[in-house]
Amino acid sequence: MATGAAVEAEKTGFWAGLKNSLYKNFIQEDRWRMILSGLGVTFVISIFSALPDDRCSLSFDALCREDGSECEAVIRWKGKEFDPLTQGDELSTALALSRTRSSAHAYADGVNTITIVF
Repeated sequence: MATGAAVEAEKTGFWAGLKNSLYKNFIQEDRWRMILSGLGVTFVISIFSALPDDRCSLSFDALCREDGSECEAVIRWKGKEFDPLTQGDELSTALALSRTRSSAHAYADGVNTITIVF
């Protein structure tokens, strides 16, 4: 049977191990980048799922600087005017746009255009 001091040491060891594991996984091994990338995919998927017209044609273009300092994604689709940046799922949009430099929606000649700069 464990004494009170042994139980306390085991609890402290658990929290220290958890802290060390989180630091190693997210900071030291840069796994936070994978999470951020996943949020970007979630945002794109939420845009696709929120598109109001089943018969839409879709275009996706991405431009990145060679040094990786900036990336621009442009998504276009035909159909009724729909701005997923303001009319889409609030949580997905907020999470995805939290790491962007800018984002904009435009509608002209029956084509929606979203531009996002990372």
